[in-house]
Parts: sequence; C-alpha cells; structure tokens
Amino acid sequence: RRYGDEHCEYNSRDGPFEGDASQAPQNRVPLLHIKDGPLIKGEAHVAVGDGRMDIRAIIDAADEDILEWIIVELDDCDTDMMTAVQKSYTYLTHNELATGNQ
Repeated sequence: RRYGDEHCEYNSRDGPFEGDASQAPQNRVPLLHIKDGPLIKGEAHVAVGDGRMDIRAIIDAADEDILEWIIVELDDCDTDMMTAVQKSYTYLTHNELATGNQ
C-alpha cells in the first residue's frame, strides 16, 4: 500500500472512476494532488473548478487533521498554464477549500 499522497487524476480526463472517492485512505494522506478536466478521454486538464470533477467531495473525503497540502497538477492544458494555476488557487481559496499561502 502507498502512504503519503493520493492523486485525483484518475478521472479528470479519462472518464468516470468506477470506485468511490470517499473510500480513499484518508487517514494517511497528507498530500492531495488535484486535477480537473472535462471527463473526456484525451482532452486536456483545466483549471481546478472549471472541469467536471467534484473537487469539494474529494477534499471533504480527506481527514483535515492529516491533510497538509493540496497540490494543483496540470499535465497539459489548452490555456496558459500559469493562468490555470492562478484560477485554481483562486477557486480553492475563495471556496474555502484551501487556505493558500497566507
């Protein structure tokens, strides 16, 4: 078993995940890698909050006493990469899903 981080990319662009995100090993996940996308195989990632992933449910499934970092990942993006990172940061902080670097 892996300890330390979980990736949410499994369905950000490859289609619906057949499992239940709430079954992630939340009691041992200090790092959560977040990706968002259209849920269409082969299409590029988008800024977190602009895609079809249920970002709130994914983050809510993590144990807040264990979770230390939410890491935005964009393997590829059809928009400017840094703009997508900034939009992701704004989405996560304005929706109180992350505290940011304050």
